[in-house]
Amino acid sequence: MNKQLLPTLLLALTMTLPGCASFERNQGVENAWRDPSVAAPVIGQTTESDIIKALGPPSQVIGLGDQTVFYYLMEHREGKAGIFLIYNWVKEDTIYDRAIFFFDQNGVLREYGFSKEKIEPPR
Repeated sequence: MNKQLLPTLLLALTMTLPGCASFERNQGVENAWRDPSVAAPVIGQTTESDIIKALGPPSQVIGLGDQTVFYYLMEHREGKAGIFLIYNWVKEDTIYDRAIFFFDQNGVLREYGFSKEKIEPPR
């Protein structure tokens, strides 16, 4: 084998070897509404300040006429990827864990709900 051909062959082999990646990340607010140690809100009694004390600031505050809405969102993404010289692929799954609270003009809870999808809160 020609000695000058060997470096070229090694370079070509290195460039065509696959590269793999795995990733996971959380984004948004901590989903404390899933934590069993956090007291459940009570319609007609819990206030905006109670929710903020228990869960922290919401992802969004929305004004709807005489109502205020607190929207909390936690996003979890995980995936895998294959990186090749000619062909690449990425597979990613995303779960959205949400909580939404509706308050009247006096700041008292009127309605709330959580998404069916859930992400276990960090311990």
